[in-house]
Amino acid sequence: IALIIFGVGFVSAQEEITIGNGTSSGYDTPFNNYYLYSWNESIYPKADTGDACTINSISYHRSSAATSYGTKEIKIYMGETTRNKYTSQTAWTPSNSLTLVYSGSGVILGDSEWETFTLDTPFEYSGEDNLVVVVAKKSSNENSGLKWYFTSSTDYVSLYRRSDEKSSYASHPGTNTGTFLKGYANIRLSVERNKHFERITIGEGTS
Repeated sequence: IALIIFGVGFVSAQEEITIGNGTSSGYDTPFNNYYLYSWNESIYPKADTGDACTINSISYHRSSAATSYGTKEIKIYMGETTRNKYTSQTAWTPSNSLTLVYSGSGVILGDSEWETFTLDTPFEYSGEDNLVVVVAKKSSNENSGLKWYFTSSTDYVSLYRRSDEKSSYASHPGTNTGTFLKGYANIRLSVERNKHFERITIGEGTS
């Protein structure tokens, strides 16, 4: 008796994605170390992010020597956008298109080569549009020595606001003007994807 089995399904697989391989460094992205309050947005192309996935953590690559920089609050938002660059200094991603995925108080930065934030709420990325990542930061001191690797671009792919006086600069800017940046911070994403599989067995058994 011939045995014929057809099986189709999905299996979840973990992987890491690194976006950006630039060797330039600065303190303007992914957050502004040299200012107390900041809101930084960056657009990461879907060609580098890949297909639909669940993003479980995001890491930033420190370029400077180990240092310890205490913050009051770090919030990370994620979203998706059809645009691939900022063409206006007020073209912030709308707040209703962003999801708060991480919120931490008293976060110490700079003590690891890769600063990893495990998301409180994993982000369900559709894979259809570009990924937007926002980091909002509040701190009680400045640190110009702590720097991060970033990848340069010919387009304005990041937009930020920063201030030493106004804590509101760590909130969504609304219609306020920001500063362009031609580049985004190198990131590493820990993601989970559903992999398609098929099982076909023909001709097993005995007759």
